[in-house]
Amino acid sequence: MFETIRLYEFKDSKKTDCYFPSEVFEDGRCDKSGLAWCFGDLMIAYAMLKYGILSQNDYYTQYSKKTVLISLNSG
Repeated sequence: MFETIRLYEFKDSKKTDCYFPSEVFEDGRCDKSGLAWCFGDLMIAYAMLKYGILSQNDYYTQYSKKTVLISLNSG
């Protein structure tokens, strides 16, 4: 599931103010949101962190930490 989610990650978070879209439409369009805490970024980072801890997968643990730390510093 995380590999699919990462396909929708915005490559330039400075332009979009977030890493992940708030909505992905059937036609492939992505709706960005500057409210990263209210939409994709926080919940995706939390899910990845929990998965990384429970499965002892350091890749997802570190990836989630990066997303959260950059989100905290961008406001």
